[in-house]
Amino acid sequence: MKKLTLCALLCAALLSSGCAADLKNFQDLNRSLTALANGSQSTPMFSQNLMSPNVINSFSTKLAPATNDQVINANWEALIPLASKVIGLAACGVGPFPQNGAQDEIEAWKSLGRWIDPDEKNPLTYGTFPLAIWHTQYHPKSSCMSILRTDRWAKPSRNTLTFRVQFVSDSSDETVYINYLFKAMYDNAWIFTRAYM
Repeated sequence: MKKLTLCALLCAALLSSGCAADLKNFQDLNRSLTALANGSQSTPMFSQNLMSPNVINSFSTKLAPATNDQVINANWEALIPLASKVIGLAACGVGPFPQNGAQDEIEAWKSLGRWIDPDEKNPLTYGTFPLAIWHTQYHPKSSCMSILRTDRWAKPSRNTLTFRVQFVSDSSDETVYINYLFKAMYDNAWIFTRAYM
């Protein structure tokens, strides 16, 4: 009986000390992973911050290859609309779960839906979709991150293009690096394959 009482007091202390929020976040994450494992793709409303003029300017000027490689430049022209959506999500995505970046990154992957490689639809294959905001400590979660530079442009194969984006917080000067891989399908339509840090 003493053990049961002690256990009940310990649980009450943990729940009242702020662990209840962590437990709820863990339960939300567990529910999402279970839904994914069962093949469900229902996604809560995924939210993004609005881009400020400074962020829009950084996207239009910095999101382009700095190389004179004609093959990369030709592929980039066809890829711009999709890459802008994907990288915009990484720069501005907040997600439906405040204070739970890991869950939001799973939801971000699912929100990309029709632009994801059909062979890689399961986010458990490559983890999650990195949202730059959640990899900073001081950046306000209510604003987008800008692009400081892009680099490491390469074509690992004839139908793929990879590059790295360095995001920067206009508020805290924190930076986050995320690598992207896109693939051209047999009909020359570009799809998003993966993002990794």
